Amino acid sequence: MRFCQQGDWLCIELADNGRGVNEKQTAETERLGIQGVRERVELLGGRFTLSPASRQGTLLRVEIPLTKETPL
Repeated sequence: MRFCQQGDWLCIELADNGRGVNEKQTAETERLGIQGVRERVELLGGRFTLSPASRQGTLLRVEIPLTKETPL
């Protein structure tokens, strides 16, 4: 897990070394946990990506704007 700030954005990355996912799986995910995270991030005006990690596994990345309008 990694936290960082890039300008006015909070970035959170979570990676594992499991089987990974392919692009079709990330686009068609109907799992409530993943979908719930995506919806919450988008409600905050953020971006959510789920993709294969560089070597193996999965990388989940969340970016949330750090503005006065961001509800906490």
